[in-house]
Amino acid sequence: MYSKLVKEFEARFHQKPQFFVSSSGRVNLIGEHIDYHEGVVLPCAISLKNILVGASSGSYEATGYSISSGNEFRVNIDGSNIYEKGSSGAYLYGVCRSVIDSGHFIKGINFVIDGDLPVGSGLSSSASFCCGLIELISQVYRLNLERREIARIARMAENNYAGVPCGIMDQMAIVSGKENRLVRIDCRDLSVDYCSMPSGISIVVVNTMIKRQLAKSEYEKRQTECRELLNEIKKIFPEVRSLRDVNEDMLGRVRKNVSDVIFRRGKYVIEEIKRVDMVFDMMNSENLGEVGRLFYEGHKGLRDEYEVSCDELNLIVDEAYKFSGTLAARMTGAGFGGCAVTLIKDGFENGFSAFIREKYRLAFGKECEVYIAGKPSDGLVSVKL
Repeated sequence: MYSKLVKEFEARFHQKPQFFVSSSGRVNLIGEHIDYHEGVVLPCAISLKNILVGASSGSYEATGYSISSGNEFRVNIDGSNIYEKGSSGAYLYGVCRSVIDSGHFIKGINFVIDGDLPVGSGLSSSASFCCGLIELISQVYRLNLERREIARIARMAENNYAGVPCGIMDQMAIVSGKENRLVRIDCRDLSVDYCSMPSGISIVVVNTMIKRQLAKSEYEKRQTECRELLNEIKKIFPEVRSLRDVNEDMLGRVRKNVSDVIFRRGKYVIEEIKRVDMVFDMMNSENLGEVGRLFYEGHKGLRDEYEVSCDELNLIVDEAYKFSGTLAARMTGAGFGGCAVTLIKDGFENGFSAFIREKYRLAFGKECEVYIAGKPSDGLVSVKL
């Protein structure tokens, strides 16, 4: 793949690329919808990734070419421009402008991108693109951006320019990713802690292939609902900053002041943060007896309390537990489609893939996709060419 990108870059831009960047996708094992509550999450970078090669454009134009889609996108980063939210132009312009907004001087960039990370599947393809392009810009312009700063700028690009109201978990998971390591991220102070991926299990991701039309609007709705709950709690406990600071007793104190729906949202958040710490400790000690139960409790919370799952995700999770090689399963990502993540015993990955594809086909009359991600991967790597 590397040589193909270099040849394409040289033919298209008539210059030599300066740097190669590999930027992984991520999968979150547990702690979904927790990052914007300043809680703790447990993701890892995966082997599916975006690959970029690039160099300075010598002007204020930034131009990218995607080998997989065959599309070229070009923006002028000098001055104010408006692009359709979520478009390639919005992302490219947003990344460049967010680097500038953060106090760095840059001109344009030329790059070619390819990879095997599927778009729109809940594996953070957009965060992978943003982090990878920022790393490329940092290397080309010798900005020496630290990993945490890359994550912060990538989030700015999505929030301020692409119109995505995301937290920072995806970006931090990518820039902090290490081979065979799970990453516990504290979304309040962005500190990270690592544990080894236990031996004998692989990560397998199942994609419902459902376009998540509801994800953005419902994501914003959950944030609004949780702010309403937080405001009620602050009337009694003004020291509370986020739902991360709330316990069951505090939640019970406002039970009569909020709707059942809003109460359930808070109940999920409080319990899920506890599950993250429990799973981290179990993974660290390789004592995996309760991991399957905790994953399923988290999925039920997402299904019944936070209400971000869907029939297809529920079927995948329920059927996964009927397969003899499954250790754990739950939905991952924003929900309303996208992916489920499973932990499968080594050697059972292909059997599980065939099993879950058949169950999905029989239930819905359509195909899902299965990605055998294996062990956690290095998240962000750059090499001078």
